[in-house]
Amino acid sequence: MKESHKKIIAELETQTIPDLQFLFSNENLSEASELLKILLEDEKQKFEEKLVIPDDEISFETFNDESILNYYWNYIHHLKWVFSSDQVREIIDEIEPLLVDFSNMVSYSKRYFEMLTICKQNCDLDTEQWKIIDDAIKSYRVRWIDLEESKQDDLKEISKQLSELTTKFSNNELDSQNEFFYHVEDDSHIKDLPKDVLDSAKKLAWEQWKQGFVFTANPNDYVNIMKFCDDKNIRHDFYTARTWYASSWKNDNRENVLKILQLREKKSHILWYNNYAELSLEFKMADSPEQILELIDGISTKAQEKWKEEIIFLKEYFTLETLDEWDMWYYYRKLKEEKYKLDDKELKKYFEFEAVISWLHTIVGKLFWITLEETTSEEQREMFGEGSDVRIYKVYRWWKQIAYYLLDPFYRSEKRAWAWADDIRPKYKGKLPFVINVCNFTKNEDVTLLSLWEVQTIFHEFGHATHEMLGTSPHSDLTWFEVEWDFVEVPSQFLEHWCEEEESLKLFAKHYQTWEVLPQHYIETLKILDTIWNGNFVLKQNEYTYVDMLLHSQKCPDSVEALDSVIHEIVTKYSNFPKQENYRPYTSFSHIFSWGYAAGYYSYMWAEILELDILREFKKKWMFNKKLSQKYTQIILEGWSTKPAKELFEKFMWREVDLQWFFEKKWI
Repeated sequence: MKESHKKIIAELETQTIPDLQFLFSNENLSEASELLKILLEDEKQKFEEKLVIPDDEISFETFNDESILNYYWNYIHHLKWVFSSDQVREIIDEIEPLLVDFSNMVSYSKRYFEMLTICKQNCDLDTEQWKIIDDAIKSYRVRWIDLEESKQDDLKEISKQLSELTTKFSNNELDSQNEFFYHVEDDSHIKDLPKDVLDSAKKLAWEQWKQGFVFTANPNDYVNIMKFCDDKNIRHDFYTARTWYASSWKNDNRENVLKILQLREKKSHILWYNNYAELSLEFKMADSPEQILELIDGISTKAQEKWKEEIIFLKEYFTLETLDEWDMWYYYRKLKEEKYKLDDKELKKYFEFEAVISWLHTIVGKLFWITLEETTSEEQREMFGEGSDVRIYKVYRWWKQIAYYLLDPFYRSEKRAWAWADDIRPKYKGKLPFVINVCNFTKNEDVTLLSLWEVQTIFHEFGHATHEMLGTSPHSDLTWFEVEWDFVEVPSQFLEHWCEEEESLKLFAKHYQTWEVLPQHYIETLKILDTIWNGNFVLKQNEYTYVDMLLHSQKCPDSVEALDSVIHEIVTKYSNFPKQENYRPYTSFSHIFSWGYAAGYYSYMWAEILELDILREFKKKWMFNKKLSQKYTQIILEGWSTKPAKELFEKFMWREVDLQWFFEKKWI
């Protein structure tokens, strides 16, 4: 093995965290494909050796391996999402099919399935070990391990094609977003945008030798244009662009989406399911697509009534004849200012970025007894380019380190839009988990102020992070990532409430210049706004849920044109606004076509019902109630996937879920 390969492996095997600058240097990335192939061959050899272990020597440890290959691949994949380049894409395009081949070899090994069954029947397993083995056996049975070889070959080929297509989908989405820019020559229609947003757009225009302002696919640009731009046509342009990413020309994802849906349908039929949604739900809390659609139908019916009241009120208040979808944020913002005396630009002054991060760390310290110690060097701050401002922390609980944490907070064009959480390295045999949060805030040279929506975003993602950090099981097969997917959003959405509730706001929301605590009338107004104007939001969420669930439970279209037609039919039926013929947000619907939410986007609404029920217990007492937060930590966060999510929820609540608090909180 090359000396350079040995150095990379040594970095990956460190008990701390690897030197990411070292791993991601051009020199070492040029070695990545070759090293990944070597590591893959080692994994194959280990697997072959494992298959000849005598039955009486099989133990739980037989299946409990550490994989440097997986660690390295996770780092490369993370780089793809946060700093995409041709070099990284070439590595993934070359290696991913080989990894899928190996995964197929393991997934359809009858001997390996037999060994798992022997372990379950004959080995002395504790509760967690038994669940790991039992879940693995279930996965083999869902895959119908006894299928005839020709059908297994079909399934293996489907896995390879799906892997290739989802990679193409995500690349097209990012490339399409990077191609988008919007040039505004003067500020006559955008002068009400926050100063920091205008400054950023003006700087970008100057860098491109343009007069005026340039906006990009940065989600922060979109939100602020929709809220503050007084030109309906500009708002419409941004809305249309947002719903048309990756739907035409060289980055057109429609053919990729059609093939993904067709392959998922074919896979589900081979495995004797009526549709892909039924297959997906084998590993979720919900029982059937019909159960989900019935739940969403009931919520949508109530939300529709609320939305009609909202629309009538807005039209009357502003004397409008029509109100289009791209008008909602604009007039809702104006309504907050005029009727409720709440100015979003003034509110931002109480959420300075550094203060919010400190505030977040203090809150999770109060709730979960964890502390974060930043260890970032100046070189690491610029790890992904000038101004990236990446931060790395050691995370402690009761003075014992439990994790490493990386925050990558600011927008850049090479990064996937929006925000997410992940673990590059799970907890395993002495190695602490390495958890990441990625956001896309706009960084400003002097001071960076966040909207309340952006504050909610960082709280949301850190909720995922705490779920990973606080798990007490020693087994990486039981981490937060293995929790039923319709439960995984519970801790993230739950933590959002600590940037909204009065007890928290009074302690931490302070003006970035005067240090004045957020005024009481702002707090009272936020309480009011939290329970009104939810009809539109709920219906929008449910529109995406219907698209996802119906695409994966109905017969797949047979052409791109038919797919466009089906999508338009769904959104026309279930949306609260009429849709244009070229309305194609599904071509950038990464949750279901390149992430893990296929036939699972309903998880956000499902999880919100659960977490709001949990929130009610805190509201009855105190948001920082020590006994209650300890109970929540021990059962929900530390529990990971050691038990079924339904069991964890009912152990905390001492009952089944109650939807009433959801309807009261949403006021629908």
